[in-house]
Amino acid sequence: MAELVEEAGQQDREKVWELSAGDLALACEVETGLRAAVGPPEIQAALPQIDRLERLRESLAVLAIAIARTHGRLVWFLSGVARALEPVLR
Repeated sequence: MAELVEEAGQQDREKVWELSAGDLALACEVETGLRAAVGPPEIQAALPQIDRLERLRESLAVLAIAIARTHGRLVWFLSGVARALEPVLR
């Protein structure tokens, strides 16, 4: 995940990836959805493992919905996030 974020940051710094207003709005929606699905760290840490996995599934659903609504580099980034989280479900 850290490598993905670093690469996205590098693309932003090099002006390879410039978020459109629509991409930025969708990214903010994804952040809000992920925060709602996962919850605060102290709550997450206190949950039983099965409940944490359920929240992870909800997070993947948030990402899947966002991926279906966009294209280009934002899809690359969001799908990379989903791929990074997916092994945890196994």
